[in-house]
Amino acid sequence: MPRWPNRVSKQEDLYTIEKKNCASRPRLRSRSRAKCRDEVHAVSLRSLPRAKVWESEGLPRSRPTPVESGLGFRTSPVRVEAWRETPPRASPFDGTEFLAKPKDHLRLLSKDLAASPERWVARLVVPTKQHAKLWPTQEEELAKRCLFNGWQGSVYDVDAMGKDGRWRKAIMKLPPEGRLALKDAMTYRWPSTETMAADDQLWLRSPCAEDAPYFFLCNRSLGTQVLEVRGRAEAASLRMSEFDGSDRQKWMVDGESRLTSKLDASTSSSCSRVKYCIDVIGARDENGASVCAYAANGGWNQRWDMEVVDKASSIELVRIVSKMAGQRLLTVENGDQMRKDMIMEICYLSRWCHLEQGLVQLQKVVWNHGVPEAIVEERLGKQLGKGTGSDDKACILQDIRQGLAFYSPRAAARSLLAVAQVLRRIHRDGFVYNDLHDGNILRRLDMDSYKVIDLGSVTRAGRWAPELGEAYDSRWSQNRDWRAFALAFLELIWGRQLDMWRLVGTNSSGECRWSSPFEVYALTLPEDVEAMLVVTAIDWAQMQRLRLLLLALFAYRVDDDDVCRKLWDLTVCQW
Repeated sequence: MPRWPNRVSKQEDLYTIEKKNCASRPRLRSRSRAKCRDEVHAVSLRSLPRAKVWESEGLPRSRPTPVESGLGFRTSPVRVEAWRETPPRASPFDGTEFLAKPKDHLRLLSKDLAASPERWVARLVVPTKQHAKLWPTQEEELAKRCLFNGWQGSVYDVDAMGKDGRWRKAIMKLPPEGRLALKDAMTYRWPSTETMAADDQLWLRSPCAEDAPYFFLCNRSLGTQVLEVRGRAEAASLRMSEFDGSDRQKWMVDGESRLTSKLDASTSSSCSRVKYCIDVIGARDENGASVCAYAANGGWNQRWDMEVVDKASSIELVRIVSKMAGQRLLTVENGDQMRKDMIMEICYLSRWCHLEQGLVQLQKVVWNHGVPEAIVEERLGKQLGKGTGSDDKACILQDIRQGLAFYSPRAAARSLLAVAQVLRRIHRDGFVYNDLHDGNILRRLDMDSYKVIDLGSVTRAGRWAPELGEAYDSRWSQNRDWRAFALAFLELIWGRQLDMWRLVGTNSSGECRWSSPFEVYALTLPEDVEAMLVVTAIDWAQMQRLRLLLLALFAYRVDDDDVCRKLWDLTVCQW
């Protein structure tokens, strides 16, 4: 398929829509490229709402032809019909100037990447999960396929349709749900063309045209996601979710200044109908107090003021202020920071994944109104170790302990060589991984080789010196990455789970046994590594090559090229 139709004509545009399918055409010569350019027009996420994108691109009408069953390939009429669901309902916030723009984030982050990331991201962006051609997308079905749920987000096992119509295994990563809380007022500038932390406290209010006086609420830091009630108990939770126009997403201000939902609360007393209200739990008038949906009771912790900041057409930009003495604001905790962290991970992946085979491949990015909503990546196999999971977590080390797998030093070097090349690439560009542990190293499905996932902790190499001290400079940060790699390498050989956080540490942790900035290993290895080598039953030649590799990994200033060279020598040598 010709590559040039996917080029972007303007740097502000993040994706293109092909108006004709050129898949069946032969590769065109250079004189024919001008004709094909007319078949593509650039579309900006700033101005195009979801419904218009769906209408202009559409979904295929014919069912994909069945293909042979193989690794990663799936065909199911049920899956195909479920994927062909009705188009997403147009959000009332589509097209408003109050929502953040994609270029605002990318221009802000480009100074950390030393180059504009738009050219890497553009070819991967789609506006909705339906355009990413994923199954399932419904919340109930996704809950059954959850692989991980933590503070950095949730990971789901999904099926993704490729350009050839085949269904393949994939992974969808969603950002963590924004927690609502009461926070002290932040300083903000408006009008503003840049994103800011105060976006967490700026809400958009759009009237419900068919059901006055109700309205919908969305937060500026989370795009078009709207506030809704989750659950039907007397005390229900509040969350930000995709717009569907249901009663649980409709709100109004009643005569007592309460933010009241259209949804009735389920109470023990059934004699009267009581509505849900936004309630500060325990009437705690303090910074960080949690908020929920609770049956209306007339307390001051349920009363709010809508402070209008700006207005455009029927949509108002407001701040929701509590009427308690502290006059704190309804806030999505860390909403702006979560958005920036996810954008940074997307930029890192799209920059390096096409250069290194040892990095998980980024397939699609669901990005709408300046906010990344999902990341779609290739499906990998088992983790090398338990990582942050429980001791009974299924992993390669568990298979080794059960006698189902075995790694010699040569096999371990061959399997982890691609991971070492990823670290070398990251270090060459002036960054460090910071969080390399055996839970972030996964085996491929098609061969005995490993890949790195989760670039959410990547930072500049000298990131920790201002916080931890001058000794924790770029040399220490890069050395710590290689100490973590050495730990994973030794785990594969000995089949034992080593204490990553005690030996190497992760993220902002300081001095550890293997990664102390004050420890200098001059042609020696740490005592515990020496002890492990003594009890290793391998011949003298293997031991010498293994020792040379470990000495390179524990050097005072690790040479990335030297480590990769010694890994390659260990891989190709004949014992």
